[in-house]
Amino acid sequence: VEASPINPSDLGLLIPSAAGMSAATVAGTSDRPVVTAPLRDGALAGMAARVGISLPVGNEGAGTVVAAGESAQAQALLGKTVGIAGGAMYAQYRVVKAEACLVLPEGTSAKEGASSFVNPLTALGMLETMRREGHSALVHTAAASNLGQMLVKACLADGVPLVNIVRKAEQEE
Repeated sequence: VEASPINPSDLGLLIPSAAGMSAATVAGTSDRPVVTAPLRDGALAGMAARVGISLPVGNEGAGTVVAAGESAQAQALLGKTVGIAGGAMYAQYRVVKAEACLVLPEGTSAKEGASSFVNPLTALGMLETMRREGHSALVHTAAASNLGQMLVKACLADGVPLVNIVRKAEQEE
């Protein structure tokens, strides 16, 4: 795994809502940072089941296939840069089925392909939900995000009117 984005759903595992991030401290090294944040009173009881447990964070990512199973489909992936939505992507290596790999176009870096699933599928899902519910346009908040930028492109391509709400005047561009 050479690249894996931080999606909002990853943050839910990484940073519990009961954590006081304004008082967080960072220790460790740049290679292995340790972030510590205080919890609200009584919050630990609700999170007791996850204490000491390694959490499989990282919904998607990308990297170069360095080993493969015996099937022709798996062997064809050796040396290729692929995107994966297999969970637990915050890892050095990840084993997934060959059919779960999205072969990225030649010359595409892992960083460029690491977000090939969550945001694009969310944008397409928003359009499909709009249509199924009988609507003809969308309003999107946080429109300057990567998801917002993808939604702009998808709506333009499909001729769907889109109202974008952004936080800053410079984000209008």
